[in-house]
Amino acid sequence: MSTLNGFGTMFYGWKHRPGEYSSATKWLTALYLPIVPLGRYKLRVATDFGHESTKIRAIPGGLLASQENRFDISEKTSLHGLEVLRTYLSAYVGLPVLMFGPFLLILLFNHWNWFPRYSSEAAAPGWLDAVLWLMIAFSLASVLYWPIWAFRRSRGMQSGSATRAKKKSKIDRRAVEHHL
Repeated sequence: MSTLNGFGTMFYGWKHRPGEYSSATKWLTALYLPIVPLGRYKLRVATDFGHESTKIRAIPGGLLASQENRFDISEKTSLHGLEVLRTYLSAYVGLPVLMFGPFLLILLFNHWNWFPRYSSEAAAPGWLDAVLWLMIAFSLASVLYWPIWAFRRSRGMQSGSATRAKKKSKIDRRAVEHHL
């Protein structure tokens, strides 16, 4: 399982079952977007998200960042049409809406004249600029946040798993120090 700048294979469509094997579909990807489903697998994520690191190397064209993902694959199962459809919809409809929705709202508000119009800039209340800048900042943050969230999910990371792993490792270290 590997990708280079988003071209390669990745797992999408995770179904996590605590204490059991999870299931996910292996996809051929381009720019991290799922193109063709290659198969569905029962597997266990072996990556320790609490202690992982990103390796950054300089290459002639710029920087190359990489992370290692480990999976224990139990068996190959049949593809589920609904899960494949859900993955396509999430990647090509849901993610763009989450990323660019705030920008679209700003444009629609402006088009529908929901933003107040003032005869001069001096007549506009001071808080209006702050609200507009907050909306722009939120829009830019959503363009960055949602693709990162989707990429982490494609690696098998569950919500809060890195935080749980870090808390667990602190407890384990204290237990080891106590026994020494």
